[in-house]
Amino acid sequence: MQTTHSVPAYPLCGQAHTAASVQQGDPWAATISQLEQVSDHADTDEIVDQNDETDTEALPDKSRHVDAAASLASGYGRNAVVTFVERIGAKAVSISWRDSTGGNYREQRWVLRAARTRGVCALTGKVIVRGDNIYHPVSGSRGRPSNLSQMIRAEALERFE
Repeated sequence: MQTTHSVPAYPLCGQAHTAASVQQGDPWAATISQLEQVSDHADTDEIVDQNDETDTEALPDKSRHVDAAASLASGYGRNAVVTFVERIGAKAVSISWRDSTGGNYREQRWVLRAARTRGVCALTGKVIVRGDNIYHPVSGSRGRPSNLSQMIRAEALERFE
């Protein structure tokens, strides 16, 4: 027995996917229907204030999704998962960065420096101003990584490790 879903028509590639096509078992129409339901809820979610002083002392584990404020401000990394791997030295760490839209960097080297531009911390979503101590990825022999513009506040990473 097939389940029925009530969905609006979806004009994709010149073809309209309607509730009838979902009822007939069209997997593409069902996928679009589910995505639409999720995006409807995402529009009403409360966006985290970038200047929120929420305590980040108790981060649950060594992986954390980039929050909505960081995603909106940077335009990249909405689905990123950042994992601390190890400290390489006094000013360098190894981080895994996984993002379905931007790539997967296992054990990517990030170094400590002063922020050269304004941005948003990829771990906390807090605003970074020029001169703040941050970690950022470095280019390697494989070329420029797509997450090169991302930053993590030094104090957030030190609490995170």
